[in-house]
Amino acid sequence: MENGPVGFIGLGTMGAPMAANLARSGQAVVAWTRTPRDEPGLRAAGVSCASSAAAVFAQAEPVILM
Repeated sequence: MENGPVGFIGLGTMGAPMAANLARSGQAVVAWTRTPRDEPGLRAAGVSCASSAAAVFAQAEPVILM
């Protein structure tokens, strides 16, 4: 896709599936979760995990908050 990454902050019950579905569809997604144990599943779906919420805002527009 020509668009830049979509950001996600808040990858719980709603955010994680939404971010994963976007990534699986070919959209670049960068996300931050405060629960590092969730990162392997997100990475497997094609989501790029950022080191902080600020890093998501620096890389993506728009940013979706859950």
